[in-house]
Amino acid sequence: MAYELCMFCRVDPAEVRVFGETVCSSLARTRDGVEYRQVSLSTESSEYEIRDIQTGEIVEVSFYWSGQFFDHQIAVASGEPGGDAVKGCNCIVDLVLVGNVPWSIISAIWEIVSVHYSGVLYDEISGFDASIG
Repeated sequence: MAYELCMFCRVDPAEVRVFGETVCSSLARTRDGVEYRQVSLSTESSEYEIRDIQTGEIVEVSFYWSGQFFDHQIAVASGEPGGDAVKGCNCIVDLVLVGNVPWSIISAIWEIVSVHYSGVLYDEISGFDASIG
């Protein structure tokens, strides 16, 4: 069963297209044994694979700044209790987690997004009460 976790955040509009690269490169610089590669880039999103070199576990991370998925997620989250938290958010970090999830990588991504981009954590089960760890 898949588990979807979103991080709504505020990014300088001039940097939304490189936001994924910024987060992934920061993660690789600050955590030993982590590498990443860009899988796709479009006018609405970018996707990366982040791999724990020691265990071989991979996390697929998508970064959205416009488009149908972005609009839908903002609309759904805005309608939830606490939905005011996504006002002004212009980027979504989306993780679909399946199987053996490397939580240390997820936690490190969350730390970067929450500290530097006013991240707001959300999942479809817990809403804004979602947590990592």
